[in-house]
Amino acid sequence: MRVVRLNSETASPAQATVIENLRTGSLYFNIWHGRRAQKLWSYVCSLNHKFFSPRTVNDVLELNNNNYILKPVMKKGVCVKDTRGNELYCITIDNDPGHKQDILLFWEIPNFNFVDVTYKHSVKAALLGAGASGKIRGNNEYISPYPVLEIVGECVLSWRGKDSQGNVYSQTIEVNPKDKLNTFKINEIVKEEAANDDKKS
Repeated sequence: MRVVRLNSETASPAQATVIENLRTGSLYFNIWHGRRAQKLWSYVCSLNHKFFSPRTVNDVLELNNNNYILKPVMKKGVCVKDTRGNELYCITIDNDPGHKQDILLFWEIPNFNFVDVTYKHSVKAALLGAGASGKIRGNNEYISPYPVLEIVGECVLSWRGKDSQGNVYSQTIEVNPKDKLNTFKINEIVKEEAANDDKKS
């Protein structure tokens, strides 16, 4: 399995940063996906400490191999969830060749002062959880979901959002895990002008 961070322009290996357990002083790698602020939140994916051990709090780990696998974080036989109801997972090492073409995708849907942002994915992509990013300006909330997907075959991802004038923006991304050189075909963001009656003053 590859671990990839995708935005509206590029796809690259995801990076993990370090958190410190203040009680024990132990250091752990995590991937944070989203933004921690008012009405926003991050999805956190941990890395197995047995295989990934940071030396300092400033370490950054780039996950640029394809021998990773996801395992649910379990407690008393039940998958642990965060406060948003997302099930939590841990990245570990597995050299099973059957998983090498799978992708764990941290998808950053852009927000250029968009509202009503939605997304879709086809059946070869399973939603594991989501964070959220954007900004709050007074009574206006410009928020985009940040999905976390497990991709096991060719699929299509898409998102849509509106600006304050009612114009609709959208983007489609085609994913082919078997194509190592061009796994992601990232199409340009398309703008659909709002009709005059729909434009907001």
